[in-house]
Amino acid sequence: MTVLAQHVTDPAPPLASVAPAVPRRLAEIVDRCLAKDPAARFPSGAALAEAIADAVRPQTAPAVAVRAFVTESKHLSTATRLYLVFASLALPLLGLDAWAAPGLWVSTGDLTAAALIAALPLVVMVARVRRLLRAGFERRDLTGALREEFERRREELAFLYGEGPSGLEQVLRALCYAALAAAAGLVGAADRWAVLGGSPLVPAAFFAALGTALLAAVGARWRTEHRTDPRAERRLRFWSGLPGRWLFWLARLRPAGPGPDA
Repeated sequence: MTVLAQHVTDPAPPLASVAPAVPRRLAEIVDRCLAKDPAARFPSGAALAEAIADAVRPQTAPAVAVRAFVTESKHLSTATRLYLVFASLALPLLGLDAWAAPGLWVSTGDLTAAALIAALPLVVMVARVRRLLRAGFERRDLTGALREEFERRREELAFLYGEGPSGLEQVLRALCYAALAAAAGLVGAADRWAVLGGSPLVPAAFFAALGTALLAAVGARWRTEHRTDPRAERRLRFWSGLPGRWLFWLARLRPAGPGPDA
């Protein structure tokens, strides 16, 4: 009898919590069918069949809400640029003020203001994730869209520039390593032979080798980024890793409602 009473009164756990591999839209249909309130279920078999057909129909592109989220994450808005300028000016000034006037109240106020300024991007990101959740999408929908975009972009870049490093990229890398080796050799030679240590050409040759290595490294890195799109890869790692899970966990939190009257 106890088991029957629980079946009647206790709501069934979400299917995603016990079977995460089930597609989200099918899991929502099953959860709706198991709802205790008859008004929350499907009104007819035709409505249920239509929902199942929509859930199993292959999608040629991610949903609008997911695409909008991805697009918004790739571009800096005017408000974001203004915040970056404000934070880059305010945070050093607050640190300087706390160092120049090391009082308890001044330091506490500066640290509080700095924490609030630094926490603003977190609040904005949680709000964006919460908006995505309200639209009915989960983190796996977002990571799936990001992975699909990354794979498509990688195929396009491989077609344009080839799979591996280009000849110019390999030459720049070799030049960088050779210049670093030359700079290290100059330091060792100047330390070993005093005649070279007193020559004015050694510092000039050393800084020339360092400059060549720096320029070659920048050029090789630019070619690598042009060929591999590391920003898309970093976005995918961010949202599929621990930071993405943590942000979605924060977005699901809801303030506790008012307690029952005594």
